[in-house]
Order: sequence, then structure tokens, then C-alpha cells
Amino acid sequence: MIRSNPKPSRIIIAARRLSSDIAREKPAKLPPLNLLCRRYGVSLVTMHKAVHLLEKEGLLTIAYAKGIFVKRSGPTMPYDLLEEEAGTAIARLFEKIKAEISAGTYRTGQYLPKVKRFTIAEGCSPATVCSAMHLLSARYLIHKKGQHWVVGPQPPDAPTSRPRSFSSSPTVLLFLPAQTDVDLWKILCRHNQFVPFTSQCAADLDRYGIVRVVTFDAMVPGREQYPAGRGEIISIINRLGEGYKGALILGDPADMHEWIDLFRGQRQPVAWFDLNNTDEGRDPRRAKRDKIYRLHIDEGRAVTAALDALHQSGHRRIGLTDCIGHKGASWVDNRISLIRERAAGYDPPLEIIMRSQRGEEWLWVAGDQDDVMAQHVARLRSTAGAGKSRASVGGVPFETALARSVPSLEGLFFKDKVTAIIGLSDWLGFNFHYYFRNIGVAIPHDLSIISFDNYLTHQHYPLATVDFGLGNLGYVAAHIFIGDLPIPADKRGNIAAVPFLINRGSLGAPRKGKCVVVEPRREG
Repeated sequence: MIRSNPKPSRIIIAARRLSSDIAREKPAKLPPLNLLCRRYGVSLVTMHKAVHLLEKEGLLTIAYAKGIFVKRSGPTMPYDLLEEEAGTAIARLFEKIKAEISAGTYRTGQYLPKVKRFTIAEGCSPATVCSAMHLLSARYLIHKKGQHWVVGPQPPDAPTSRPRSFSSSPTVLLFLPAQTDVDLWKILCRHNQFVPFTSQCAADLDRYGIVRVVTFDAMVPGREQYPAGRGEIISIINRLGEGYKGALILGDPADMHEWIDLFRGQRQPVAWFDLNNTDEGRDPRRAKRDKIYRLHIDEGRAVTAALDALHQSGHRRIGLTDCIGHKGASWVDNRISLIRERAAGYDPPLEIIMRSQRGEEWLWVAGDQDDVMAQHVARLRSTAGAGKSRASVGGVPFETALARSVPSLEGLFFKDKVTAIIGLSDWLGFNFHYYFRNIGVAIPHDLSIISFDNYLTHQHYPLATVDFGLGNLGYVAAHIFIGDLPIPADKRGNIAAVPFLINRGSLGAPRKGKCVVVEPRREG
């Protein structure tokens, strides 16, 4: 009789791994015990007790001198390792690390922190940490490499140098709407906001040798080499056979749900990157069963992250300005609406002061996309009087002329007395920062600036920004098809990107006392 141990033992772990392999491989007879010992890295005594434990559970039949047989009528679900550890420190640590692996905090191939770090951070013993690690290993969430625990199951053997044929390679279809031509694909691969998603997803799929094939819902002129339409897509799926690993839908093609049903019928995962947040997910009774997932940006959480940071820093008067260059864009109206709506929910409430662009409208549609303010400052400097102790433009000090040239920002800072300004994008935040710095405003001492998107091209700049978490979303998207990690989806199959704040130096407490920058005076 095997006595139950309050701490997970190697016996239980070996039993769990063996039962998982039985459920997956469905063998009629198990190999000899000595081969099982090598496979699971345990002693003969431990393996013998693990087999007897599964016999007691009704999964195996031991026929002496004949072998160990799997009962056909036995349980189909593997033995639950956490049954005896439920509610203990081991189970809590197991669930916490599992959730962090699922969310992408610890990524496949990454070393987990050392046992000592977990003991200090979680306030538990080394034995508890080791037991939790063995439980994670039994679930194929981590594996041992030398003296380290590595996230993910044991990777497959390295591929041989001989290239495989297309039909034998594991393949994911990237499905795009044809009405956008190739522009959507360029946006996803080149636009600052979406590059983290596509690059992370592609990198993880490449790491596991999974090929990507671009397809369209209809023929695209000039792109005849890509499969298009239902007939060609079904044909390529049939040709792939077991190599087909699922479909990643990008954008909002016509007849979206019909296309989802078509891919769902192939019994492989379907992931839809809902760029515009136009849907709330599938029927909860079908989403999990059919492996249908909807990936999306969480605009509300991003706005809340920005407002939380401002509120906790002590800001109460916050400036906001629209941009003529983004006039009519739905994301601008939506972001402004969310900022105003959620700012009212704080105690004390945040006062959002809005100023529309007027005299400087020409500025935001002139010059290169990234540095319109730098070009504007350079033009003003070029007209400044030479040979004087202080540069001036038309007899007015340069800083005053620059401040007057952008009346919306000038009014927010000098008249409305805001202590922080929100840029609706990193592009606006970058240009706001450049403007205020050149008129003598100390950031963040006199004014804090926070923006959105965490553009790659602006990551060198000292600007506080909210990253939408698209890198982690791309990681999750890839592992939907790799199938090695738990997927953090809700009951409807929704997977939201988790935004987070990055303060690179433009966010601080509001200024105390009078600002040293003098308000520009206007003649007459």
C-alpha cells in the first residue's frame, strides 16, 4: 500500500507523466519497467510504485510474466497531481507560475529564475519550490536543462540539413481580406504599432519550424502567386494534410463568420486578430471546443493605465488636444471619448481640458511624419536675427515666437495651467515634448507628458508611453498553433493584449509653486 504524502513525490509525478502519455498515445501494452525508468528519469522502485498507483486508479492491469496492459475501460483523463496538494503553498506557486507562463511573462525557451529567488519572493521553502517545478514539468510546461528549469516542453530534435517538402512542413495560413490589397500586410509588417505582434509571432513560429503561407479571400491584382478564394484555400489545406496547423485571420474580411466556420471545419485552431475591436467573440459553448480565438487590443485598459499613472502622481488638471493630421480617424474619437469618460471616475476626479488646434493646423500636415516640430523649430531658428546676444524672430525672443506659433499647446500650459498633457499617440507626444523643451519648459518638473503605442522609432526618446502589449499577443498567437502552452482565453475565446506603462522620464509629480517659464506676452 502506497501512503499518500502531503508533498508531491516522484512517484506521483511519474504516475502523472505516464498517464498523460497513455492518454495521448493510447498503447495497448506498456514497455518494460527498465525502459520506463529511462524515459521518465526515475529509479526502478519509483517506477514500480507509480505503475501500482495507476493500477489502483483503474488505468492499468499488471499481468505477471506477461507485462503491463492498459485497460480499455479505464479513465480517459490523466491522474490529477494537484488532488492531494490543493490549497497548499505548492499548488498556489504552481498556479502562479502557470499563469505567468500562459500570459507570456516567462516565455518558451527562457530560463526560470533560480529556486532561491522564488523562496525569497514567495516566502516559501526550497522544497516547496522544487515540488512546484516538478508539477509544472509533469504538465509539460517546463523542462530541465542542466541545472536550470526552462519554459516549455522538451524541444524536438534539431532538423536535419535536408530540406523538407512544402506538403510535409507544419504550416499556418495567414488569411487577409483582398479589398485592402497588400496594404494591410505592409501595415502589419512595417507600422510601428503592429511590428511587435508580427515579428514576435513570426519568430516563435520559425523557432518551431512552422511555415507561414499568405492567403486572400479573393484574387488580388498583381498578387496572383498567393492562394485566394475558398477553392484554392481548401485545396492547399487538403494538400498539407497533417501539416496544416491552423489559420490566423488578419483584419476584417467580408463574411467573416463564414470564413471562420470554413477554417473551423478543418479541426485546427483558428485565431482572428480583430484589429478594430468589431466583435465580442463566439458562442462560449463552441469557442473552447472548436479552438476559435479572437485576439484584440484593450483600448480601455490602456487609457486606464495612463490615467492611473497621472492620478497616482498627483495630477488633477490634464491637457488634451486633437490633431488636424488625424482628423476623422475613428481611433482618435474613441480614445478621446474613453479618456473623458474614465477620468470622471476618479476620486478626486481628473479634469480633462481640451483645446482644438487652430492657427497651427498647417504645422501638423507639413514636413516628414516623425519630426514636424523639429523642422518647425529649425525654420524659426533660421529666421532668427544674427549677431545679437539673444536670438529673436521679428524682434520677439525666439522662445516667445515658438510658443505663440502653436496656440493650442501654449494655451494649455500658460492659460489653463495644466500639469500634464496626454498625446494621443507617440508621434504627438514626441512632438509635444520637443516643443515644450525648446520654449524652456522643464519636463517633468514643470509639465508631465504621457502618450500611447510605444513606437519602435521613438523608444530612444525620454517619453512616458503606454505599450499595448502586442508583443505578448503575438507570442500567444504563435503558441496557439504550436500547442505547447495553456491559452489565456476567456469562455468566449477572447484574448486581450495586456497594456503596460513605460516611464522613460517625462512623467513625474506636478510642479509645486510658480513655474519659472514666463507666459509670452502679445503685442496690442
